[in-house]
Amino acid sequence: MKLKAETLFFFGIVIVVLVAVGGLFFLKSQPEDKATIDSVVRDNNYFTGPKDAKVVLVGFADFQCPACKAIEPTVQKIQSEYKDKVKFVFKHFPLPSHNNGLDAALASEAAGEQGKFWEFHDALFEKQGEWGSLSNPNSEFEKYAQGLGLDMDKFSKALNDKVYSEKINIDKSDGIDLNVQATPTFFLNGEKLEGGLSYEQFKQKIDKILANN
Repeated sequence: MKLKAETLFFFGIVIVVLVAVGGLFFLKSQPEDKATIDSVVRDNNYFTGPKDAKVVLVGFADFQCPACKAIEPTVQKIQSEYKDKVKFVFKHFPLPSHNNGLDAALASEAAGEQGKFWEFHDALFEKQGEWGSLSNPNSEFEKYAQGLGLDMDKFSKALNDKVYSEKINIDKSDGIDLNVQATPTFFLNGEKLEGGLSYEQFKQKIDKILANN
């Protein structure tokens, strides 16, 4: 039986609408573009090694995190052994469970304002047991700053005014976008690495990247 032209037209419209709706549903069901490791390495992040290194190790850390302190010797060895080949980027990721983690991050940035970020970074991990359980760790942070010869008025103002809160929040947001859920979390040329990897495990991965570039 032949269909009338009006009927064919009607079915044609229905098919077009269904295809359009299906296409919109498909597009909406696709995951949103995720942040890439390149997009979260920002100009104001502190780093060691060559700026344009072929190997980039990005670490998200909390200064009050015991696991971050435990892996710090490994990170320092990587920085020392591969200082001309690996760029190491530090990103803040203070955890809510660590009451002083945010204050420590703010203090490190206050020291960084005077060119002493890495020295203060090292002091925070080395002396984590001294300030980690204090109700107000700022007095300890000021001692470390004084020991580094910082301008104390400038340091205390930056710390107490929480001048670098936005920068730290951006770092944490970057981590969340990359599905960072714990510290320390590393990204080696984009490969996510969690937990307490040994130096040899890092070395094997780094050497493989270098051999292929």
